[in-house]
Parts: sequence; structure tokens; C-alpha cells
Amino acid sequence: MVSKISEPRTEFYGLDISEKLCQIARQNNPEATIVKGDAENLPYADNTFDIVLMTETLEHMLDYSKAVKEVERVLKSRGVFIVTVPNRDWLQYDFYKPFIDKHRFQPVQDHYFRFTELTDLLESNNFRILKHKGSDNLFYYGWKHTIEQVGAFFLPFLYKKMKRLIVKSVNEK
Repeated sequence: MVSKISEPRTEFYGLDISEKLCQIARQNNPEATIVKGDAENLPYADNTFDIVLMTETLEHMLDYSKAVKEVERVLKSRGVFIVTVPNRDWLQYDFYKPFIDKHRFQPVQDHYFRFTELTDLLESNNFRILKHKGSDNLFYYGWKHTIEQVGAFFLPFLYKKMKRLIVKSVNEK
């Protein structure tokens, strides 16, 4: 993926709390610098990055407010933070949650966000929301995907009820 979006002077960094997943990421992205670390204590200097992408991660943090503060710290002024999280208001959440919890590789404390809760968290940490949307499962395609996308097109308020929240924000420091 990194090779598809990189430009000649672009540098990519990745971080995961699992050394095993870091090894896999290094194998799949040899041009990126991948380190084992904790998103609540990022191992980077202040004002390092132009863009931070955090996908399907924030909901696993013990202190998600601290993780967002860390992103704010390492982002340059006017830097962009793109975050995706499962949506607590997803119409089928209560049905799927027991199944998801039962089939985990390891126990995890999750905090699924409501849209307003996520935007409040970001705005209270010096981020301004540029764009938000809902999505069905980011990695699933098929008839269900098509139905949800068509429904969201004709009924835009459904975006707030879809499985994933995708928020693009800018650091206002």
C-alpha cells in the first residue's frame, strides 16, 4: 500500500504495540520505518508529521484521550489527522458485538464511539473537523455493501448509523 501512495520525498512510519504485527508490517512495507510502541506514548518528537492515519485503533486504547493528545503533539501545525473507529450507533452493533468479542485473538477492552463523542474528543484536543462520513465494513464487498451504500446515498443521515466512522480533521495549534 505504501508504494502506491508514496512520492519521491515521502517518508512512512508505522507503529504497533505487537512486535509480531510490526514484523509483518516490515515485511510488507520495507520502505517504511515500523516500530513497536504505544499510541498513548508516541516515540516521536513534537511537530514531526504532516499526516497521521489511525485506523481501527483508537477504540482499543485504555486512555483514548491521551492517545489523541499524543497525535496532536506529533502533528505539525495544520497537520491532518484521519481516524476510523467502529460506530457505536451502527444499526446492527448489539447483534454483532457478542460474536466479535467471542472470536478475538486476545482479550481487548473496546470503547466503540458515537459520532458526537468522537467529534467532541477531537475538538477538545485542538482539532477542527474537516470531513466525516460513515461506511459499512471497510473490508467487505457484496450485496450487503451495495444496499448500505445505496441507502446512505439516498438517505444521508444513515451515514451516522453505519458500521465505521471516518473523520478527517486538522490540527489547529
